[in-house]
Amino acid sequence: KLGEVIMNKYTHLFEPIKIGKTIVKNRVFMPPISTNLADKGYVTEELIRHYAARAKGGVGLIVSEVVTVEPTYVYLPGDMSIHDDSFIEGWTKLFAEVHKLDEQTFVNRNLPTNQRKVVKVKSVHVSDAFAV
Repeated sequence: KLGEVIMNKYTHLFEPIKIGKTIVKNRVFMPPISTNLADKGYVTEELIRHYAARAKGGVGLIVSEVVTVEPTYVYLPGDMSIHDDSFIEGWTKLFAEVHKLDEQTFVNRNLPTNQRKVVKVKSVHVSDAFAV
């Protein structure tokens, strides 16, 4: 019954939306939420399960938690990182799992200057995605 009420009241919620050149399958977005599930910056199986559960729940756009791009500056101990190629394997697994359901993923890079930038990740080629 609640689902029906929501669908009738918010008719556009489950319609696609275009953001720049990206089409998101619905307007349900997951904001960046720190999980502290990474292990010294590396993506863990628990972290993959966390994001996959949100994708399976129908979220159209997932914005990742803080991602450290410079090794000497860590925002939280369990942050994900991508400051060198040793992190690619975990990111590849994470994106493969989330993209199974045609979800869009944006990465919330944490820059040492505290100037955050969100980057769209189109594929599992993590090195290319972060060469912005």
